Amino acid sequence: MHSDSPHHHLPVLMAFRTATTYSRAGKQLGLAHTTVSRKVRGLERHFGTNLLERAGDRLRLSEAGQRALEAAERIEEEVAALERGISGHDERLSGRLDLTTVDLLALRYMPRFADFRARHPGVELSIATDVEVKSLSRGEAQVALRLTNAPEEHLYGKVLERLDFYAFAHRSFLGAPLPMLPWLDYLGHPCAARAESWMRRNASGTRPLAFLSTPMLMLEALRQGLGAGMVPSTMADGHGELIKLSDETAFSLDVWLLAPKELRRTARVRAFFDSLAAP
Repeated sequence: MHSDSPHHHLPVLMAFRTATTYSRAGKQLGLAHTTVSRKVRGLERHFGTNLLERAGDRLRLSEAGQRALEAAERIEEEVAALERGISGHDERLSGRLDLTTVDLLALRYMPRFADFRARHPGVELSIATDVEVKSLSRGEAQVALRLTNAPEEHLYGKVLERLDFYAFAHRSFLGAPLPMLPWLDYLGHPCAARAESWMRRNASGTRPLAFLSTPMLMLEALRQGLGAGMVPSTMADGHGELIKLSDETAFSLDVWLLAPKELRRTARVRAFFDSLAAP
């Protein structure tokens, strides 16, 4: 498809899932904001309708823009599936392997990553961490380590372990009633709803006074006395300044190693699963 084809510019709309200005969209895409604006205007001329609309000083997808975005996502997923289907026959223990995960799991499994690299020096391992792991279905990564009890059904995976979360606080809060503690919660994380449910049952009437985006940040906040919150016991047990506030497990999450089903027989993916799943 020619680079000037309007359909070639459809992926630009994906930036506006979160971006509210041309400048922010340009930063996501690595393009000048004028280039983003030009591509959007080209799409609007082609479709004969506005794909973006203004809400004050912010931009958002119009109804037509949302439909165009959904079409762009379907195209991207189909292309990614085609590429995975082709590369899934690759038997070479070489090439790049992109892993997406969160900081807690990246640090926890780093020794196994190192073992994998030592055993398979021909594989270039790329590890990316974020609050939300990247999409496997859209080809943003080939493997993922996720904290979840319900992975997507279309993915192939194995449970590596289960992490039990408990309520902890700095020992300076020892003896304080649970409802009187300054509670911390997760922001935009799978743990958030579960932590809030535990607080409603055990510290009724309280509300979080601060929010952290990942368990690693939560652990450091607890260590510094910012408040009380929930982290896996395997993270907190080595820190003598922390006390467990309850013997009740607040909630548990499985650690899943996942990959698209089309890639499960690829040599480097198989080798990575074997390394991480080893006892």
